[in-house]
Amino acid sequence: MLRLHIVRPVGFSLESPDVGTHLMHLGYKVGMHNARSSEATQVRLTMSTISRQRIYAARNQGVYDARERNASHLLFMDPDISMDRYVLMRESWAKPWWETAWPCMQEHPGCVVACPYVGQSHSKPVFVFQAIPGETGKIQRIPYEEAAERTGWERVAAVGTGLMLMDMSIFGKLSEPYFDEVCTDRSKRNVEITPDVYFCLQCSDADIPIWVNWDLWCGHWQNQVVEAPRLSYVRKGLESIGRGGQPQTPPGRLGLRSPSMAVRTVRHPESIADMGGGSQASGDAGGGDGGASGDGGGGDAGGVRPAEVCSTPAG
Repeated sequence: MLRLHIVRPVGFSLESPDVGTHLMHLGYKVGMHNARSSEATQVRLTMSTISRQRIYAARNQGVYDARERNASHLLFMDPDISMDRYVLMRESWAKPWWETAWPCMQEHPGCVVACPYVGQSHSKPVFVFQAIPGETGKIQRIPYEEAAERTGWERVAAVGTGLMLMDMSIFGKLSEPYFDEVCTDRSKRNVEITPDVYFCLQCSDADIPIWVNWDLWCGHWQNQVVEAPRLSYVRKGLESIGRGGQPQTPPGRLGLRSPSMAVRTVRHPESIADMGGGSQASGDAGGGDGGASGDGGGGDAGGVRPAEVCSTPAG
């Protein structure tokens, strides 16, 4: 039997009201998976809630908690991340997390699987990074407009840890601390490398694949939900800007009403089972991880290779 340990850091400035719903859906889907699986591939869930002042300390504690429970896999689920948001919103491109991420992890053990999401600022930073061709050890953020056009699986240099699944065996290849901050000054006020990027650079050095699926966008709760660039009305806004127009406001939204309120118009499933599986499938690391500085780029990432793009992960 496999053991999946879920780590929920708490103490963020804002928590998505959907977190409880996501955990319930995940438990239901794992139960359905177990009902049709052999004992060897069934999954037992455990969870720990961690409150630490620094997010890197919470993540390091999460790894130790997973080890104490003899977990085979670890899932970081930050409280400001909205998982399966776009499946519930009936976006045609969206895929459900469990039915997409877990099979990838089983087919390609020893890797990291994460979801893309966007940070809150005027530049809408996407928390996914790729290696800079021809510059060893340098990474760059994937632009918002480019991220909107990407689909399927892509191997990347770094990604936010807001919703990240990993094989526990990878920690045998990494050195402690697994998560840390690197600052440019002795006063430690200017963060150059955030804990999520620090961890991913270690993975790259150890040749541990980091996969992102661009059909698994997550919502990111800040002062509002920072939507994925592939959401229908966001894409229309980008097209309008490209034609010299103004960004479009979501239908029915006036004044300062947050785009996150769009969920008010969405018909939620009448039951958990209505979530369906793949047939119904028609994202800064959460909170303090990457959000404090916005950028995690720039550090020494010896061994980081250019992003490899493919329709499905290659072994």
